[in-house]
Amino acid sequence: MNPGGDTSTPVVLFNMNYQDYPDFQPGGLQVKAWKDDQVLTSSSQGTGVCGTNNETITWTQRMSMSGGNVSYKVLSGQSTTWAQFGQGDNDLAVSFASSVASLSGYSPDASAARSSVSFEPNRVTSMTLLQVRYYQGSTLLSTDTNPRTVDLPK
Repeated sequence: MNPGGDTSTPVVLFNMNYQDYPDFQPGGLQVKAWKDDQVLTSSSQGTGVCGTNNETITWTQRMSMSGGNVSYKVLSGQSTTWAQFGQGDNDLAVSFASSVASLSGYSPDASAARSSVSFEPNRVTSMTLLQVRYYQGSTLLSTDTNPRTVDLPK
């Protein structure tokens, strides 16, 4: 996810089934805020390695902004390998300073287009961004239910 919609603002990466910061290790989940080839902050959870055939993994991502800081969190995750994940306040959550004034530059199309499977792509059969909800404070403004399929490597 990218709060500004372009490469001038930090991006958030969600790694599943591996962690690569500060060193690579297979298994687990990791969230990183990344800018100019540098990790700004990261958060990890679990160490389990995916090994279940036809496993479905679901989760919700939340990005919010307050006082010049962007916060990102994975929540309500569910899988066979990691059971429930992203449940605690600090689990799979990062926050970083940003020059963007709002999240209006966020694009779900760009998120789907920039998403990929970088570790063991032969194990992933599909990945789809199902829904985007837009809030102002705690008020739901709109819901985009246009599914966006991620192009996966062949």
